[in-house]
Order: sequence, then structure tokens, then C-alpha cells
Amino acid sequence: MISTHKNMDNIPKYIYNRDVIGQSVLTEDMIELKKKVMNSNHVQTVLDEQWDDGSWGRFHSMNTSSKDPYTTEKALRRLLHLGLDKTDEPIIKAVNYMESYLKGEIELRDYREKKHDWTLLTHLFVATWLLRIDNKNALALEVAYKWAQVIEHAFEGDSFNQEAYYTAYDTILKPEKNKSYWFIENFYVVSILKGKLSSKTEKLFIDHLLNHPKGIYYIYSDYLNTPPEIFKSREANRYLEAIELIADFEYKEVLGFILPWLEENKTADDLWDMSKVVKDSMVFPLSDSWRKEINRKMDTTVRILKLIAKIGRK
Repeated sequence: MISTHKNMDNIPKYIYNRDVIGQSVLTEDMIELKKKVMNSNHVQTVLDEQWDDGSWGRFHSMNTSSKDPYTTEKALRRLLHLGLDKTDEPIIKAVNYMESYLKGEIELRDYREKKHDWTLLTHLFVATWLLRIDNKNALALEVAYKWAQVIEHAFEGDSFNQEAYYTAYDTILKPEKNKSYWFIENFYVVSILKGKLSSKTEKLFIDHLLNHPKGIYYIYSDYLNTPPEIFKSREANRYLEAIELIADFEYKEVLGFILPWLEENKTADDLWDMSKVVKDSMVFPLSDSWRKEINRKMDTTVRILKLIAKIGRK
């Protein structure tokens, strides 16, 4: 794979250096490469839409009455995929905005959904993104540890106990009365629990997710214990994103079953290619253009090498 390094555009090269081979971002060449990342069309397209307050308008739900191309969390998701991190000024502005919400200093612009306790959920949503940016963010950790307590109670036995979950949800999270319970098999709950659960509970929780018929809501809606049949598909792209989320946990060795699937889907030139169908302007593309097939292959290969490195990292 190292021999292909010279063919990479700036963004996949930066991510490869940082997340696959572990090169320090403080070296002179990485600092120069990061400048090129920040000035890329992909990054600037997102930053051109950032509001002065650090948000991108609404946080979670798209505003159908406007032409805003992003919500704040969609913009953050794209920027993190493009290699930005907590040290970058646009991310710092977004963090300040989100922290202001958790402090009660501002309100989000989203329409308040009525089915659930909207304040409870938006605190979960915002805390999730704060921790994806900085896993030591104090305000977000307060939210995360409450959800972790709930999950610990829900898995006190050998499997998920829904009644125990409801009881802990009411006792610890204190939702508004007569509101629906939020389920655990979704991106936000899974994401916010990284590093927050006991070893026993984490294993039970991950096994529960892998064997759940609807996967992880917002990402992938099928069993995670079986990879999709078609690698070059939107389904496989979403599947990998769910696996990447689980790979953040200590119990990631359970994901070894996907390695043969990845190996058998290599191309003849020892790379990976998910085809143009996965170009979603979110995970892909990373390279400036996919007009050249090698750029698409580099983007897919870097993404998969990053996942393999994560699964194998102690």
C-alpha cells in the first residue's frame, strides 16, 4: 500500500499519514499538507456555509423552507471525514456554539419535535458531536456518563433488559412525562458511549448491536454481523460507517469477521474500489476529483486501511 502513496491527493494523503501510519501532525510536512487540506474545494464548500456564530443554521433537522445545504451536524460530519480536527478554527467556532447550547446560553434553531423530550435528545445530539471532536470535553462528558449509567442498568443481566432500561431512563435522565423513550440502537447513543462502559457491559452492548435486526439507526438498517453481499454499493458504504463506529470501542476484536470480506473485495492492483455509487458528498469523495479511477481507489483504500488499523490497534 505504501507504494501507492505518491498517487494520493492532499486529503487522503493527510488522513493516511495521520490515521494509518500514525505520523505526527506537528511535523513540517504535515503542517504544510494540512494547509492544503484546509484550502481544498471540499473543505471550502462546507466552510462557505458556516454562520458567524459557528453553526450551519439548524443543528439536527433540515430546514425544508430554505436552501441551506447543511445542518450543523452534517457539516461537522463532512469536515471530520475530510481530516479536520479540534485544533482547526472552524471546528473551534462550532465547539463554542455547541458548548453555549449545553450551558443554556442559546437555543437551537431546530423545530422542537413533540414525540420525545426534545431538550433531552438535543443535549444527546450536541454532546455526541462535541465528544467526536474532543473526547475529553467536560460539558459533553456530563451528558455521556448519564447515558452510560442507563446502559449499565439495562445490561445488568446477560442481555438487554428493556424494563430495566425504562426504569433507569426515568430515574437518571428524568425526561418530560408522557414522552416516548429513545432507543439505544442509534448513532448518538452508540457514539457517546465510547470508553464510558464497564468491560462486561460494553461486550454485551456491542453483541446486542451486531445482532440487532435494524442495525444502528441513522447509519445502517440491517444486521451488522453479516457484511453486505455487494461491496460496490451504498449499502456497503453505510455498513462500513457502522463498523467504524463500533471499532471505536475496546471490544473491537469482535469485528475480526469483516477482515476476510475486505480481503476478498480487493481489486487486482491490491487496492479497494467501491465505485462511483458511494459518492455521497459526506464520506466520499476525499480526492479533489474522481474523474481518474485511481483517485477513487485511493479514497476507498485509505478509508479501509484506516478501519483495519483501528481494529488492530490496542
